[in-house]
Amino acid sequence: MNGKSFLVAFLVVAAANAQNLTNNNGTCLASSILTAYNLIVQNAAINNNRTCVNFFSTSGACVTVGSVATAMTIHNNWLAGKARDAQVYALQYINATVYWQTQNRVINSTTTVNNNTSWWNSFTNTLSGWWTSISNRSTSIFNTSRAWIRNVFSNNVAAIPSCLNAWGNITNGAYCLASSASQFVYSISQPGATGDLALGVDLTSTGLALANCEALIDNYCHQTFGISINNASMPFNQTFNWADGGMTVDQCTSLQTAKICGSSCQANLYNAYINLFQSYFIRFIPSQASSTNLGNFYNTTNTPNQYVAVQSATSGKSFSTYSVNTGGSNLVNIGMNSGQMSRNYIYGSAARALAILVSALFALMF
Repeated sequence: MNGKSFLVAFLVVAAANAQNLTNNNGTCLASSILTAYNLIVQNAAINNNRTCVNFFSTSGACVTVGSVATAMTIHNNWLAGKARDAQVYALQYINATVYWQTQNRVINSTTTVNNNTSWWNSFTNTLSGWWTSISNRSTSIFNTSRAWIRNVFSNNVAAIPSCLNAWGNITNGAYCLASSASQFVYSISQPGATGDLALGVDLTSTGLALANCEALIDNYCHQTFGISINNASMPFNQTFNWADGGMTVDQCTSLQTAKICGSSCQANLYNAYINLFQSYFIRFIPSQASSTNLGNFYNTTNTPNQYVAVQSATSGKSFSTYSVNTGGSNLVNIGMNSGQMSRNYIYGSAARALAILVSALFALMF
């Protein structure tokens, strides 16, 4: 199935499922649903503390306030770990570029490179010193790549905080909404997220928030399938094709189709982002084990068909989302008023040490 036909089919399925939605008319969800998310069920009770105040102070809390606050905190801490994973994976894009050029005989061990790393110093300075400057052959070769390829990397790193902040707000909003005796639209039978409580969301607010993850998705689709969602020339398509259980090649192709289509396909693009969301499964941020495995492979002369990917998997009980024409919730706004502290998902000094380690892997090859 090509990208366009997949996108059409995907949206048709989503629309069909949207007709099977349930409208929670101001009562609590079934206890079996709430306890699956480690929430402690109670009769709906008004609560005026800072947690989910917009809902618990009016319609009432269907779970103990402490249990939902704890669940949100645990998820926010998990996201901090995913920030680390995202930064390590972003660095692999440098090594991927050098690996691709080597495999396709663009460069070899005698290729002269520009050792001026001013581009790297300038880049790290703009990110408030997330990582120390890295100067080795792989970064020098990366420096000779086309500017738009370098931008895939820099845009990815710069977008990590805003992407994970959006992910956290939507998740916190889901906890607040699902835990309240409010009126909202939901489903338990959305495709691709079997068993999740899926919340019907407002297309624009949710899609716009998740668009902050576009640069991370672009890097993932590059490294996994050689597909850029922003550039149809797909520079790596003769090399990379290694599914890891995260996103599929059809999802990357469909996002590329919707993105390149422009404003007339904005709704399709937002729907694609929304349907990717699972609170404990960020499909485009591989685990540290996966990135280490990938980095070790890039440090070889093995051909692409020899690569065996570490498979991605959910890390916990997720909420998922789907858009509805009317009655969709603004989970972003709800999450921003959940009572959770604002987070800046930058991993800091540990990432700097990991950055040096990961990037140094490829230096050994030349």
